[in-house]
Amino acid sequence: MPLLLTILGARPQFIKAAALTRAIAKNLDLGWHQSIIHTGQHYDAKLSDIFFEELDLPRPDFTLRLESSERAARMHEMKLGISNAIQECTPDAVVVYGDTDSTLAGAQAADALGIPIIHIEAGLRSFDLDMPEEVNRIATDKLSSILIAPTTTAVQNLQNEGISGAFLTGDIMHDNALYFTKEMQGLDSKSVLLTMHRPSNVDDLPRLRLGLMLSGSGVCVIMLTLLFLCIPEQKNL
Repeated sequence: MPLLLTILGARPQFIKAAALTRAIAKNLDLGWHQSIIHTGQHYDAKLSDIFFEELDLPRPDFTLRLESSERAARMHEMKLGISNAIQECTPDAVVVYGDTDSTLAGAQAADALGIPIIHIEAGLRSFDLDMPEEVNRIATDKLSSILIAPTTTAVQNLQNEGISGAFLTGDIMHDNALYFTKEMQGLDSKSVLLTMHRPSNVDDLPRLRLGLMLSGSGVCVIMLTLLFLCIPEQKNL
């Protein structure tokens, strides 16, 4: 049976992987199955374990414990751990999501071992090279064998960079929104959940306050309560 090794490490990737995991489970006749490696990038239980429980994700077959807090060293640890996992389970392809350090580490490890890479959310661009995520997504797209683009703009971005052959599939997060909205039908919710985590949005206190003020103003118009969830890095802001 063809095997996908799915690289997960950060909160958005857990959520995105839930949609693909459901699709694999519903199409067993295709013969695909997956192994999951957790890179340890998000290690807090509230940013990691809870998603496996609430999204019915299979528990990881491989889990890395990162020792360093320095980005370059953590990237090296992730690449080494992912390489070891690849050599142990010998997947037919490696799946990476989005633009995190786990994404790039997975792509680089797979590329070094000659394993095809499937990049989900390929072609997204902020055009801001000061963002580590922008560097990650550009590099990952260049290494990937199969590019899964969510929008026509993403496909065009890739073509502008000389990369053709991307598959336009739509937004995997929209699939999740549709799926979980069905489960919530009939609930009388009066709240809107907000998270903010891009350094460009949250490291500058006036900018963070402006974002919260604008978000709060918007939900007040429709008589809802805004719930803002802080990530660990925001506790000292």
